[in-house]
Amino acid sequence: MAKLAAVAVVGVVATHPPELPAGPYPVLLHESEDLAREWTVAVLTPRFGAERRRAGGPAPAGDAR
Repeated sequence: MAKLAAVAVVGVVATHPPELPAGPYPVLLHESEDLAREWTVAVLTPRFGAERRRAGGPAPAGDAR
């Protein structure tokens, strides 16, 4: 999906960029940043669009952070 997207950005809490498949750009966050406690998944196609978001609080169960 990231190869076909105009832009794909992945924000991660880390000190070094993770290995990602070709396409997305990693953005490194510090764990103290507000954005580090948010996550959003957005899917857009010519016929469908959906979004899921969570802001603040701990990461969802099973999150690999």
